[in-house]
Amino acid sequence: MSKIYCTGRGCSHQRDGDRNLADGAARPSASASAPAPAGSAGPGATPPKGTRADVPKELTGTWKGTVTTARLGVATEFEITIRSGRVGEVVGRDKSVLDVLGTDCGGDWKLASATDRSLVLDTSGNTNPAPGICSGGSADERFTLNENGTLHYKSGDGPAGNPEGDLTRSP
Repeated sequence: MSKIYCTGRGCSHQRDGDRNLADGAARPSASASAPAPAGSAGPGATPPKGTRADVPKELTGTWKGTVTTARLGVATEFEITIRSGRVGEVVGRDKSVLDVLGTDCGGDWKLASATDRSLVLDTSGNTNPAPGICSGGSADERFTLNENGTLHYKSGDGPAGNPEGDLTRSP
């Protein structure tokens, strides 16, 4: 038997016997290429070039595309609207309805850090709309503007299968 776990970041399947991830606990991952959270540089440290405390205008808007989970390669449609705001504020809202179950796993996304071409958003503090179906979110949701104008999305949400893919701006 298998279960489906979804967040606004995607869905993943879990077979019986896999470790239990239905508790909704966030399990963020780290990446050396991540922008540092604003204000986290130590005394005398120089922040990375392009670090900022707000959402760059180039990243605002509604973005859509197909994302695929790292586990099992499950593909799903993903949509997020990103608006202007500062670190700590809600700057995004995703649309994530699991048609098979009629469950909406969408939620709010807070800005954790930003550079001129990337964002790290945090979904871990949200109320889980459907525990056991939706994951508890992640503090490591990354968006990077590609050279061709698409937005690359890479999720740190292990329970959702770490979905990843390129999104295009909706008119």
